[in-house]
Amino acid sequence: MERARIATERAHNPPPNLLRNTQLHHAGVLLHAGQPARALEHLPSSLSADPIQRRVEAVYWTEALLLLGERGAAQEWLARAVAAAEQSEQPEAIAFLDRLAARV
Repeated sequence: MERARIATERAHNPPPNLLRNTQLHHAGVLLHAGQPARALEHLPSSLSADPIQRRVEAVYWTEALLLLGERGAAQEWLARAVAAAEQSEQPEAIAFLDRLAARV
């Protein structure tokens, strides 16, 4: 993953969200590997303008913070994810976020 990120950074005229997406995928892999602190290092601090991307980013923040025991911060990020899902009218995402909310 690190090599992919470096290659993306060095690419001449990469697509606008390529680096952001590479970082996001890297964070997801780290989350699923049980490394939430390292995942946070790869998540953007400001959310994407795209509501679907914004929801995914906020969910990753929520999951990482939950794994680190940061329930209050996780609740804030979960609220951002719900707002993004509602904005883009994604009922399946809202159902997933309801299940995630039960863990927060």
